[in-house]
Amino acid sequence: MLAPALYPFHKKSSTVVLIDVLRFTSTMTTALANGALCAETFADPETALKEKSKDYDYKFVGEQSGNFIEGFHFNNSPVAMTSQNVGGRKLAFVTTNGTYMRSHIEQYERIYAGCFLNGKALMNRLLEEYDDVQLVCSGFHNKPSIEDTLFAGMVAVILKPLRHLSKVSRLNFG
Repeated sequence: MLAPALYPFHKKSSTVVLIDVLRFTSTMTTALANGALCAETFADPETALKEKSKDYDYKFVGEQSGNFIEGFHFNNSPVAMTSQNVGGRKLAFVTTNGTYMRSHIEQYERIYAGCFLNGKALMNRLLEEYDDVQLVCSGFHNKPSIEDTLFAGMVAVILKPLRHLSKVSRLNFG
């Protein structure tokens, strides 16, 4: 799927990989790697602040159309996701493209975040439990983005020839 407005959603699989390479999935991956406890997503800043502002364990991360969101702690940049900033914290994310797209795929059983930073781990996970996987690119304002399409293509090229392998032999990727 290239972008939400360009392709209808199909519930033909229970596994979806959400791709927003620049920036959401890369920022979230970096935050979790640096000790964030969890990363919740919200479609808009108002909902995030309403639901989580009384929980002082939460830090708010995001942007709207590339602009910093008033009342939030960090912008949507992996650089801001240091262990000092996010270690031991819960994060609430709002982004123009990534969390917006995430709000449209909540009905799926398993949703993974995909980016070049976690590509190897993601591929190993998908190969462990491979069924039909949908690759969902967030794009940019409902238009395809080169970086999301490139990552989705990489995943598809790796998964397709391995689809016929048994579960045991699939575990040897990377």
